[in-house]
Amino acid sequence: MAELIGIYHAYPHDGDFDTPLGPPTCWRASVALGHVSAPTSPRPLWGRYGELGAAALAAGLTGIRLTPEWARLADRPGRYDLEVVEQYRCDIRALRDSGLTVHVAVIDDLWPSFLGAEGWLWPWAHDALVDHVAALVEMLGDEVSSWDIAPSMDDIIRGGFVTGQRPPFRSSANRDAQEVRDMWRDTLAQCDEHVARTELIVVPVTTRTAEVAQALSNRGPVAIDALLSDGSREGLCVPTPEGVSVRQLLA
Repeated sequence: MAELIGIYHAYPHDGDFDTPLGPPTCWRASVALGHVSAPTSPRPLWGRYGELGAAALAAGLTGIRLTPEWARLADRPGRYDLEVVEQYRCDIRALRDSGLTVHVAVIDDLWPSFLGAEGWLWPWAHDALVDHVAALVEMLGDEVSSWDIAPSMDDIIRGGFVTGQRPPFRSSANRDAQEVRDMWRDTLAQCDEHVARTELIVVPVTTRTAEVAQALSNRGPVAIDALLSDGSREGLCVPTPEGVSVRQLLA
C-alpha cells in the first residue's frame, strides 16, 4: 500500500528565523538590509509538532517529512544545542507513536549563516555538512524512517548562481554553478557512508492529491500552515509499492 506523506518546511512556519534573537540563516544579511522580509507565522509551530501530527492524521496522511533546521540545532559547526536536539527527538518520537512515519530532509533550501552565502563553493562547508549528517544520524537516527540530504539542491544552485534570485545572488555564474554540482556529487557519496538516502521525484498532480488537499484546507490554520503553503514547492510524497518515493506538487 502506498504511503502518503505531507512535506513540512520549517523556515516559513516554525517562527523566529532571521529575527534579531532567532537562528540566523543564509538569508540573514538580506533580511538585515531590508531586501527581503524574515518569515513570519501567525502561529509559530516550533515546539508544537504534535499539532502537525494531528493535522496530518486528520487529513488521512500516513507520514510527514520534517527538516530539523541546522541553524536552530547549532550556532557553529559541531556545536549543538542539546535542548533543541532533545526537543526534536521528543517531537519525532511522538509523531511516530501517533502512527506516522517520519522522514527527514537534512537541508531544505537554506543553510545556517555560519557557512556563508557562498558556502557551497568551499570544500570545508561540504565537510561540515557530512559531519552534520553523521551527527544527526547519531542523535535522531533511531526515530527516523528515511533520509534525504538536500532535496532542493538543484534549486539552490540554479537560484544562487544562475538566476540570482537567492543567496549568493549571482547570475550567469555557470562555471561556479558547475563546480558546486561537482562538489555535491562527492559530498553525497560521503554522506552515503553514514545513512541510506531516499530521494523524491516530482510527478503530476493526481485525483487523490486533490482530495487530500481539500481535506487539509478544511482543517483550519494549523493544517493549512503546516502541510501546505502558497509556495509551489509544497506538496505530498507517495512512496510507490516498488519503494520509490514520489513527490506530488499541488496546483
